[in-house]
Amino acid sequence: TRYGTVTGVQTCALPIYPEIAFSTFIGSPANSWGFTACDDSQGNLIAGAAVFAPAYPTTTGAFSTTFNAASANYFDAAITKFTADGTQLLYSTYLGGELQETPHSVVADSQDRMIVFGVTGSTSFPTTAGAFQPAFIGGPTLSMSGFFSGQHPHGTDLFITKFNADGSLLSSTFVGGTDNDGLNNADQLFYNYGDAFRGEVNVDAADNVYVASVTRSADFPVTTGTFGGGDYDGVLLKLSPDLANMLQGRFVGGSGRDACYAVEFNPSGQAIIAGGTQS
Repeated sequence: TRYGTVTGVQTCALPIYPEIAFSTFIGSPANSWGFTACDDSQGNLIAGAAVFAPAYPTTTGAFSTTFNAASANYFDAAITKFTADGTQLLYSTYLGGELQETPHSVVADSQDRMIVFGVTGSTSFPTTAGAFQPAFIGGPTLSMSGFFSGQHPHGTDLFITKFNADGSLLSSTFVGGTDNDGLNNADQLFYNYGDAFRGEVNVDAADNVYVASVTRSADFPVTTGTFGGGDYDGVLLKLSPDLANMLQGRFVGGSGRDACYAVEFNPSGQAIIAGGTQS
């Protein structure tokens, strides 16, 4: 609420409450967990979810219309683009490999290309020619009991995937080291259901891709700095728009456990990050 004065009398500007542009259900016959959403320059809504069963609505020509029903897989990511009024699906696809994925953050760049950041345990997660890290590295077996369902038997890497505005796959890469990456389940940094999936993708004015996340890998592919210790460090990454090059990568942390949750830019274009620390 803003205050001011008119001829010596204090006035109070009324707060303005946002109106709901649209509201809708979308899902499969089993659980579908909404993780993230953003809008593009046309006001279309882009949403990311973890889907636990077939029959999530997909669109003709989507990258993948098939849920991976392997017994070891509990859920796939799904990316959906609604019209601004919510009356139509412009695009909807599954995104995943032979095991499970969670989509932690989505953003649209200056050309309305959709960029998805998340975590995967799948060696067959789709990557593209020339990607920064085309092969899965993974880590130790990770049970998700206590904060979600299932497990990652081969550990986890980050994934960053970019779709054109029409939904065609443009570029996709893994990012990770030899321990588990992208899931924040550290004691005293994990309090609420969903805290494990914190992290954010964003783009700067040149459409470079920034990711704020967390890693347990001392050999995580950074360009500067060393792993601080305490089992978990935050990481801040800057990749080229085509996801082919790591322009900048750094650990963010001290001797305790640390995680990065969000990245934004100030008017000068400098990255600002927020997170949690025990250091």
